[in-house]
Amino acid sequence: MTIELERILKDSKLNLLSSEFGTDKDSPHSYIQNFYQSFFLLFGSPKRLVEIGIWRGASCALWKIAFPECRVTGVDISVDELHPLAGELVNQGKIELIVLDAYSQSFSESVGRNIDLLIDDGPHTIKTQILALEYRNLLSEKGTIVIEDIQKGAIDVRRLKKSLPKHVRSNCQYVSFAGDTGRYDDIIFVYSNSKEVLDFVSTLRKSFMYWGIRNFALHYPYKAYRRLLRYLRLKQAI
Repeated sequence: MTIELERILKDSKLNLLSSEFGTDKDSPHSYIQNFYQSFFLLFGSPKRLVEIGIWRGASCALWKIAFPECRVTGVDISVDELHPLAGELVNQGKIELIVLDAYSQSFSESVGRNIDLLIDDGPHTIKTQILALEYRNLLSEKGTIVIEDIQKGAIDVRRLKKSLPKHVRSNCQYVSFAGDTGRYDDIIFVYSNSKEVLDFVSTLRKSFMYWGIRNFALHYPYKAYRRLLRYLRLKQAI
């Protein structure tokens, strides 16, 4: 199965480089290249995908174009103006748009169950991210929750894990791209009913930034330290 998410983003003008209404999963974030591309190549097309926090809906349009047979639902507390392509797909009934507070009691009733992939790209607060984990009962047999943009690195990863009952804490993993991208919040937390998904995420954990806390006094000196080490290694190799 060939899935070229970056090509779809570019050709359909769904990225920020092409449109002010584009998805930030491509730029400045790196989740398309670093996570989702490999994720979908390994695990194929989801039958049911729900995304919380869609902004202009460009990412929902991306998922629908990449996976035509998937039921794609976007949820946001308010939607002012959709990306033109996303709006077209919503009008055609190809994308389901639900306007409500995704962390309210009505969420479960509105989206239903058997979700293969639930993406939380909402306010990025630890409170809402913990609430998103409570939707694990809506997942399919091998369903997965992906929580984007963990704000306080290892601190919030630990909070998320501890919010889960002890018997399901082994169902979560995380991966940080902050050390490579230079963004302190380029961290994904994953809860999954699939051991294969958890094993996949664990293999990506090569760039965890221990200074990945929302503290620029630590963040930028750490980046400079990494660059210095890289320079010294290169100089030594010459």
